[in-house]
Amino acid sequence: MFFGHECYGCPEVLLQMLGENKVQAKASPRWLQPLLRSYIRLFGLPDISTQLRAQYFRRFTRRLKFNRVLDAGCGLGLYAFYMARKHPSATIDACDYDPSLVKAARAMLPRLRLSNVNIFEADLSHFSEFDKYDLIVSQDVIDQIEDDGQLIRSFHRALTDGGILYMAIPHKRHTRRLFTRFEWVSDKRHVREGYTEDELTRLLTDNGFKVKSLRNVWGIFGEGCMELYVLALLHLPLPLTALLFPILSAISSLDMLMRNRKGYGMIVVAEKSFLEA
Repeated sequence: MFFGHECYGCPEVLLQMLGENKVQAKASPRWLQPLLRSYIRLFGLPDISTQLRAQYFRRFTRRLKFNRVLDAGCGLGLYAFYMARKHPSATIDACDYDPSLVKAARAMLPRLRLSNVNIFEADLSHFSEFDKYDLIVSQDVIDQIEDDGQLIRSFHRALTDGGILYMAIPHKRHTRRLFTRFEWVSDKRHVREGYTEDELTRLLTDNGFKVKSLRNVWGIFGEGCMELYVLALLHLPLPLTALLFPILSAISSLDMLMRNRKGYGMIVVAEKSFLEA
């Protein structure tokens, strides 16, 4: 069930992901590092958002076949590693703008013995591949790009005819938290709060894609468990938070069974179609 066991060798990445000084101070003592490694080996990367995204992604790729994939904004490369293991004959390219994440992802590769993964640093604002991939995966990336239309056109060019684009992005309503005491450091990399369903559909169709499915996610179970987990990280002792994580992660998976008409995020699957000049 749990995702991200590969990260046990670099627990410092967990501290980077947490991003909050108070949480980092809790988890940073050197003597705690072996415990963090053991915990990650057992429960995967202790992040509710990562775990729920992974469940949706696993379901999407369950019956999908592909030859070459781009994980655009790969972070630690966890989705690239997953696809490489499930499809050893496919080639998986994974890129990210953050050199520290690329370095951490590359450091994991020798231990995983995956010869079909290429990890590199790239600025997606200037991505210029042509007719290369039959699947592009982009999770929580487009809201960080100033010219989102240019990014979508770049994805369109990079896909082969009939290629598929899978994106997970925040909905505009995600700024209105379920719990008023929810507090977290805002990510300065984001240039917009998110999209509505109509805005996202228009962005894709105007730039040569046909939307095959668009689903609201992160409803009461997904968003609620994520916020409770972050509040626990900020306000509870770390051992208690560690006990809560697998419980909250399991409950958050109920999000996949809900219709989530007012979800805090969206998952869209779009197919490359003809783009008029």
